[in-house]
Amino acid sequence: MKSNLESQIQTKINQFEKQKLQVNKHLSIIDDKTQELREQLVIIHQSLSELSREKEEITALLEHINQNIETLKSTLNIIQINKHDISKYSTENYTYNTNKRQFKGKLNNIVISILKENPTKQYRVLEIVTESFKREGNFNVKITNSHFCSVSNILHKLLEKDIVIKTKLGHKKVFWQWNQS
Repeated sequence: MKSNLESQIQTKINQFEKQKLQVNKHLSIIDDKTQELREQLVIIHQSLSELSREKEEITALLEHINQNIETLKSTLNIIQINKHDISKYSTENYTYNTNKRQFKGKLNNIVISILKENPTKQYRVLEIVTESFKREGNFNVKITNSHFCSVSNILHKLLEKDIVIKTKLGHKKVFWQWNQS
């Protein structure tokens, strides 16, 4: 009986040893998994801190952009106010303008086409200015000295290039014609 009991005890010990090995094996697997999870947690923590820094940078950038937008809006308001305020001071003899183009199209091309259409005709500057406005569809524009200056400057540049001929009759009578030669 003693031997039977010893063999049962030995069997139980062997079973416990096997179970202990299995438990140790599971514990080592759990330890490995725990280590992996810790490494992943470190990576997640680094990613979160990196994302929070990026969030702060983006928030600062958005604040800067909003400030720029507000500055631009206030500038636009000032520009609108100035346009209306400046026009209040216009008189019959002088008109205040804010960098406004005098002609819609390219004036150089318009003047050349006017002179080319009828190359034998001699034009005065006033005729070229009024014809330019007709071609642009501006019928209600008050012709000012600056319109004359713009057209005269173009005509003088064309004269330097020998594209037009200038005929002067007296002090104020100046005629311009297309150079056909």
